Amino acid sequence: MRALGNETANNIWEASLISSRGFRKPEPNSSQEEKERFIIAKYKLKEFLLPLPHSLDVASSLVDALIK
Repeated sequence: MRALGNETANNIWEASLISSRGFRKPEPNSSQEEKERFIIAKYKLKEFLLPLPHSLDVASSLVDALIK
């Protein structure tokens, strides 16, 4: 993740954020509850990752490894 940098990492983890069921990225003044919901959706539930084609098993394994 350090090699990618924050902007690139967010482009991956938040790729489908705009189209995701009304989620929006919390702002600094957002409630703690809103921030927690976003973090769980982003990292645990992987709500905003773009789906990988099934033919990309290596890429899928890499994403799973990064998540773990």
